[in-house]
Amino acid sequence: GQSLGFLVIDTQGVSPVAAQGYIMIAMAGGAIAGLLAQWGLIRTFHMTPRDLLRWGVLLAAAGNLVVAFAPGYEAVVVGFAISSLGYGFARPGFTAGASLAVNLGEQARAAGAIAAINGANVLLAPAFVWFYEQWAPGPFLLNVAILAGLLGYAFTDRQLSSVNDRAGLDEATTTAALARDDEGSGV
Repeated sequence: GQSLGFLVIDTQGVSPVAAQGYIMIAMAGGAIAGLLAQWGLIRTFHMTPRDLLRWGVLLAAAGNLVVAFAPGYEAVVVGFAISSLGYGFARPGFTAGASLAVNLGEQARAAGAIAAINGANVLLAPAFVWFYEQWAPGPFLLNVAILAGLLGYAFTDRQLSSVNDRAGLDEATTTAALARDDEGSGV
């Protein structure tokens, strides 16, 4: 997201001021996709934390891949929307999965760790912008590589696979709780 504005400026070949409307449309498309995930699709498909993490990471990686090789502005918008849809699944899946993966006495520590890492994107943004300046597809392909590793983890981690069973929760309860908890997080 931090490199999106620069990509739109470069794709459109206009000044930063003239690109504001294009950037707004791309960011609005991403926001709508993220809200669609969190307010509609999670509940509709009764997604568990495991499902959310797997589908979310897969979609986010696919969207970043589309953006990395986008031939034009429209593909950038579509790719950003796909990745935002994926992040709209993955964020609540990660939060709920981490919370449910530990016992009650460790939940405060798990929540603290998750909250502490949430600011990392702000700290790392300048590095991604620098990487974009060196090679435009770079930050998006780096995201794909990171997300591919997370996807492998989401499919192989035993604790994540049994998180709903151990918590004694059914899918509908888990889905409703995590959608409610994540609605205020912003996309």
